[in-house]
Amino acid sequence: MELPNVLVKVAALIVRPLVLAAIAGVALAAFRVKSPAVRHAIWLQVVIGMLLLAVAAVVALPTLPVRILPPRATPAAALIVGSRPPVPIAPSRVSSAPRPRPFPWNDVLTAVYLVGLLVSTARLAFGLLLARRLVGRARRLANFAGERVLASDAISVPMTLGWFRPVILLPSGWDKWPEDKLQAVMVHERTHVARGDWAVGLLASVNRCVFWFHPLAWWLERHLRLLAEFACDDASLAQVPSRDKYAEVLVEMAAAVGRRD
Repeated sequence: MELPNVLVKVAALIVRPLVLAAIAGVALAAFRVKSPAVRHAIWLQVVIGMLLLAVAAVVALPTLPVRILPPRATPAAALIVGSRPPVPIAPSRVSSAPRPRPFPWNDVLTAVYLVGLLVSTARLAFGLLLARRLVGRARRLANFAGERVLASDAISVPMTLGWFRPVILLPSGWDKWPEDKLQAVMVHERTHVARGDWAVGLLASVNRCVFWFHPLAWWLERHLRLLAEFACDDASLAQVPSRDKYAEVLVEMAAAVGRRD
């Protein structure tokens, strides 16, 4: 494959996701969408669109067999009597010098992409393994009937993990929290579970692995995570008794993350 053809394919993989993002951005700006939940849903469609573009680039469409009829023989009656016989053409001398082989740009770029994909996938798999170990070493709390709520000494802020069987993890010392703080935290994490934010984050991470070379994939992963937090905050405010207390809990959680870092 020649270099220009390779560049065209690489440019397509870069430009097409940008077109999807531009359409989403223009739509959000045109309709003045402020809701974090709606913005989260729109940008999620961009992630799904990028993954569909990747699938379309890998899966080749089947080709339809085309039957080519052999040329019809010229009937003898159509030959012109007395025409001169064709003059044989002497075979041209073919140079015996070997032709230079073109540089295998396609093979090189494929190898580079596969290395990046392998590294990104290994990083994601390692993170999932750590999350599984974190859940496996956490303590089951009997205070929350009908829910999978665990306590872990390895975290400083609450979090939600899992899709089919989601788990809410609380840091150690949760039992010393005031009742209104515990209620605010649980409302927030239950909203994450109801929205399926962990699965959305995993899908964005898979998209980042596939498009590891594209800055848009990295931005979408971070932006979706941030919008999920804002959407949960909006949904939780309608369920907590005090907005001021909820804001205090958010500031306290952010400070805990800063101390952890």
